[in-house]
Amino acid sequence: MKSAMTPFGITPSGIAPVAIALCALVASSGAIAAAPKYTIVDLGTVTYNESEGRAINASGQVAGMVHDPAYNGSAFVTVNGAMVDLGAAGGHSAEAQAINVAGHVAGTRHDIGAVDTAVYYDGAWTQLFRVHSRALAVNDSNTVVGGFDSTIGPYKAFAWRDGNVNFVTDLGGTSSEAHGINASGWVVGWSQTAAEPYGSNHAFLSQAGVATDLGTLGGPSSQAEAINQGGAVTGCADAADGTQHAFRWVAGTMQDLGTLPGGAVACGLSINAHGRVVGRAANAQSLWTAVISAGRHLRVLSTLLPAQDRKRWVLQQATGINDKGQITGTGQLDGLYVHAFLMTPQ
Repeated sequence: MKSAMTPFGITPSGIAPVAIALCALVASSGAIAAAPKYTIVDLGTVTYNESEGRAINASGQVAGMVHDPAYNGSAFVTVNGAMVDLGAAGGHSAEAQAINVAGHVAGTRHDIGAVDTAVYYDGAWTQLFRVHSRALAVNDSNTVVGGFDSTIGPYKAFAWRDGNVNFVTDLGGTSSEAHGINASGWVVGWSQTAAEPYGSNHAFLSQAGVATDLGTLGGPSSQAEAINQGGAVTGCADAADGTQHAFRWVAGTMQDLGTLPGGAVACGLSINAHGRVVGRAANAQSLWTAVISAGRHLRVLSTLLPAQDRKRWVLQQATGINDKGQITGTGQLDGLYVHAFLMTPQ
């Protein structure tokens, strides 16, 4: 239920904490089955020339953004496979970043000459704040998380539900941002640390008011992008050699998913209940490529498509995977416009 990679808890009221021991589920490399073959559907566009899939829910509904080459555009959702333009949330443009099982959307409104603001759609748009903010994830209890310029000054991770706002417990540094939330209210994102309040960001998991530093892969920084119901987390982390690797964190251990051969950057952007990670990575030519985890490694996602589809699509990033294995993201079709896609296992 989930956002794309940018450097860049108090548990929300009414959400029961769950023991962190549940993290030890299927996400060890040996427990994840081989990736299946897929079919792909072009989700097309509406109003504008280009589209990007950002998130997918349990029933296969996709949310994202339609836009022109200058990124002026609107949020969208799919309903029965057809794209529906949700408009610009009262601003110049808007983008959906997450969608829950009810089809409710979290995202960001952009205004010319003004700050970006977090928004939430449940049949009508709600502006969550009037200060700089981003909404990046929403769970099935309609709790929205992201980051905002708080009343105490720094940019901080938040959890919002029904008009009530809580700070997410972070690692004690100056700034933080939440990127993912699961059904139990566990929140992940990035935070500066109490030891280095103005220093590098670290990925964190916040559960019942306690924040856990997920560490790095030997370098200075990391950030978490998504969490599944079992507590397995994905994101990206710096390695000792200066490259950035995708990771899967399970029960206290950060598993290094690496990069593509010849590439120096990779990030996991979504993880399903089976521990399958999708995201993006730079290839040897430094071009973004959609990827999927294969054990403790990354595989180019397009290799799972039939030959005729591999000729038509250049898949640039995969931003969402649900528990059925359906995947959404963004790719270039027939060498022309960028379109959102939906992939379904055969």
